[in-house]
Amino acid sequence: ESLWTLEKTFTTLCDPIQTLPVVQDFETTASGQIPVCYNKLISGTATVGVTNSDGSMVCNFSSGAVTNNCFLILPLTVDPINTLRIMFKYYGGANHLFKIGYMTDVTNAATFVELHNAPLSSSGTWKTFDLLTNNTLLGNERIAIKFVMASGYSARIDSLIIMTQPPCVEPTGLVLTNSGIGDATVSWTGTSSLYNLEYKEVAGTTWTTFNNVTPPFNIPGLTQNTAYEFRVQTICDGGILSGWSPSATFSTLCDLINVLPYVQDFETTAINDIPTCYNKIQSGGGTVKVIDLTAEQPTAGKVLQMDFGSSSSGDAYIILPKFNFPVNTLRIGFKYYGGNANHRFGYITDPTNPATFVEVINQTITGSSGGWYYFDLLTNNTLTGNERIAIRYSPNATWHNNRYDSLTVMEMPSCLPPFGLTATNVTAFDATLNWNQATVGTAVDYNIEYKTSTETTWTLISNVTFPYNLTTLLPITTYQFRVQANCSATEMSDFSMPVSFTTLCAPLTPPTVSEPFAAMLPNTCWDRKNGDLPATGNATLTSSTGGWYIRTTLGQNTAAVNQYGSSCKYWLITPSIDLGDGSTQYQLDFDLAITDYYNANVGNTAQSPNARFVVLISTDNGTTWNSTGRLKEWNNTTGTPFSSLNNTLQSQSIPIYDSVAMAPYSGIVKFAFFVYESDATGNYDNDLHIDNFQVNPYNSCSRPTGISATNVGSYSAQINWTETGTATSWVIEYGAPGFTLGTGTTENASTNPFVISSLTPLTAYQYYVKADCGAGNTSNWSLPGTFTTLPSCPAPTVLLTSNVTTTSLDLAWTENGTALDWEIQYGVAGFTIGNGTSLYPVTNPQTINTLTPATTYDFYVRSICGVGDTSAWSTKKTISTPCLPSTLPFVENFTGASIPVCWSQTYSGALSSNRWSISTGTNAGGTPNQMVCAYQNAIGVSRFISPGIDFTGSINPTLTFKHFYDDYGAGVTLKIQTSTDLTNWTDQPFTIIGGTGNVGPVTATVPLTITTGVNYIAWVVDGNHFQIDNWYVDDVSVSDAVVACAVPTNLAVSSITSSNATATWTEAGTATSWELAYKETAASTWMTAIV
Repeated sequence: ESLWTLEKTFTTLCDPIQTLPVVQDFETTASGQIPVCYNKLISGTATVGVTNSDGSMVCNFSSGAVTNNCFLILPLTVDPINTLRIMFKYYGGANHLFKIGYMTDVTNAATFVELHNAPLSSSGTWKTFDLLTNNTLLGNERIAIKFVMASGYSARIDSLIIMTQPPCVEPTGLVLTNSGIGDATVSWTGTSSLYNLEYKEVAGTTWTTFNNVTPPFNIPGLTQNTAYEFRVQTICDGGILSGWSPSATFSTLCDLINVLPYVQDFETTAINDIPTCYNKIQSGGGTVKVIDLTAEQPTAGKVLQMDFGSSSSGDAYIILPKFNFPVNTLRIGFKYYGGNANHRFGYITDPTNPATFVEVINQTITGSSGGWYYFDLLTNNTLTGNERIAIRYSPNATWHNNRYDSLTVMEMPSCLPPFGLTATNVTAFDATLNWNQATVGTAVDYNIEYKTSTETTWTLISNVTFPYNLTTLLPITTYQFRVQANCSATEMSDFSMPVSFTTLCAPLTPPTVSEPFAAMLPNTCWDRKNGDLPATGNATLTSSTGGWYIRTTLGQNTAAVNQYGSSCKYWLITPSIDLGDGSTQYQLDFDLAITDYYNANVGNTAQSPNARFVVLISTDNGTTWNSTGRLKEWNNTTGTPFSSLNNTLQSQSIPIYDSVAMAPYSGIVKFAFFVYESDATGNYDNDLHIDNFQVNPYNSCSRPTGISATNVGSYSAQINWTETGTATSWVIEYGAPGFTLGTGTTENASTNPFVISSLTPLTAYQYYVKADCGAGNTSNWSLPGTFTTLPSCPAPTVLLTSNVTTTSLDLAWTENGTALDWEIQYGVAGFTIGNGTSLYPVTNPQTINTLTPATTYDFYVRSICGVGDTSAWSTKKTISTPCLPSTLPFVENFTGASIPVCWSQTYSGALSSNRWSISTGTNAGGTPNQMVCAYQNAIGVSRFISPGIDFTGSINPTLTFKHFYDDYGAGVTLKIQTSTDLTNWTDQPFTIIGGTGNVGPVTATVPLTITTGVNYIAWVVDGNHFQIDNWYVDDVSVSDAVVACAVPTNLAVSSITSSNATATWTEAGTATSWELAYKETAASTWMTAIV
């Protein structure tokens, strides 16, 4: 006998449904599939299939990425189509279009005959369709449901019933036409003149009946704020009654609130809900719901949250119950938890229509953790009595939310706080405060409270009038102030909502601290502007958030501008600086470089003829800027040429001297760096950098720049700098980081660079350099530099392995000191130093020959510099030894929790990660565990590769494995391949083409044609990995079988009916009889026949 062929799967046809009604609840249908004897027909990327929805299986219709149609085609029935009715529960959005009809060819959409065009709404309700038609029927018609929607839409149905049409049809279109506090009017659609109606509370079990009624019908005697449902029954001729219609629900209105104050603390409201008799409106990313804030604010409990998550668009409204008081006599108060956000308070007349919202107060509330806020709903608008208080929240950024607690409504007091608070004439030290008197109550005078934005305690100033000048403030500080009205000796208003203002910068006094441009803007006292610098007159500048940016391309932070294009006219303006009375002259010190755009390469210093870089002074503290304030200009026509610059920061010192007045500049000034380019060709694309801006006393001896420390050892370091003048002698001072100049160690240097010695190992140092120009004239000190000396015995670095075999390798490293002895410690990856295997003494390199195949090791090395002087351990080097080849027979059952040792996987093309992993299931037909290949939305080739197997001497090697392929669509092929070098792969006789249906679970037998010696076997997915759901593989076996009888090929099944099928095959040898085995797919026992 030959080996068995591969299995061939086929399905018998379905018998027509004999007995009605039939209910399909989809619970026994696998996810992504449709029930047995159903069919589907789709176009494009549309889908029809069963899915899990809140723990219940339903049939999902999806239009996919573009407008598509999809059909669910029901089984054939014995009863004619025009005698049938279908019913199902609908779940989806409003106006999702379904078409109900029949088809005669389940593979041809053109045979669909439409009987109902039904835009469905009201998710969770029953839908009923009678398949009435006068068309001539042939008996092969099958009910079809067609979903027709634009891209991105889906809907679901459940509890699908096929039944015979009743003789008396129940009403449809049940609707609420008016709801009151104690009654409701309902209506429906039908063909009779009389009906029976029943209603009950949704939570109740007993129906109340009204007989012989007509639509519309008023249901009396109801309870306020209660959910009800009602249903209607048709009374047909002869007293025949229909079934009851599916029920519809409605709710009665809430009673008015008659008692104040009213308090809602949200503690009895369910999480994610809103309180009874409240309404909400949500759009865009807005959500309104009660949450538990205890974890964030332990004393808060439940609060109402208005949230926008990752969205910054839309609206959120919370609408309070209706009060039996005019809204313009009410005050609303609450505890607020949230950040700085805008709130709008007002009223709404239709709680479902945001267009009816009327804003009364627009207020930005600063961040708070439970502070109280009150708002009086003052309005002169004409009111009708239908108004309800509403709060609207519209975000201006993502991830914003507002939380309210202890929401209180009370009567408005008779003495109200002032409004319209402003702060004007703000300087570094004072501000003028002003406000408007409230229209309710007459203030005698006012109390002011103020504080910084970071303080928790307010400072009180009593009995003042407006405007009020607030003094003794701090520069560059944000303050809040609020005002209270004193209406009489015994009656005071609440404090108003606070208003913020920020004081200006105080002028800097030279010598100023170097500005390192750690951020842009460096601080609130710097400014960015945009505008041209005219030859005459003042520049017209506008505020800018661009132009100058932080760059790190030179290895440190710089302020840089891209000098490019035809609209480059950017200004960077310094803080105010007090130059005093002019008795002392000062200079600007800063570093300057020019590079290619966004990198450290040399820029095109030819620049265009229009390009300018100008350093200016404004003698009126930045109020005006003009060309008379030019201190220095770089251009390629009349100024210093750009070719004088390069991609290394160069120190610039510019005297702050008025060449017209022939005197140093004085008073409070600002400086600006103006960059201009107007080049339509785009040929010049440079970044201009500045750094280390300072104002220092004038010094004709230029200070060194570009200091650095190199060749840092354990006891010495080489100090380097750039001499910007003509000095040939310098002074170096160094000490501990942060030391005060004059207290450190000094070295007189006559060479550049200069080596300082006698340092302490493993110690941090700070150092400065200044030039000695002779005759007692020394420069200002350079900016500081830092370095840290090495330990006395530095650790080895750059561990390298070579000549790696299954049991040995060579280990080498870089010695960073003078050590001639070393110690190696190694062990299985992850071992703790001290618990590994130590080798000492060793040479560099060192051969280690006691390793185990297929094992991952960590290696460390340390230097032995002398007695008691040992380095730290190096960083680890991790390496794996190769696997020994496996021999036949080879078996792998994947029982472990991870991929077995010596198995590997690869991916290529657009795939971004390995696709194979361990699964704890039994989908492949074996026992846990198994391997699974998962989908990814990308095209490429993934391989799951066995260890090397030695086939030397093999005659007829055969691979067997259990597998299950969960098919999704066309465009992908599954293969078995072999290779001797893991580079060149050969296809073996196993192929599954995607889009042809699921395969298995089944045992595959693959005869292998391979080269003698070590080979690798790969399970291959080639193509669009999005078209697979999963491929499960288990129980791999490779053996050398002796085959005396050829295996038949080309299994096929045809002439399939509900009870018969014809099987055919191709004989591959000389056999004249065969054994045929068959079974149901879900069965375990095969039935056989000799044919």
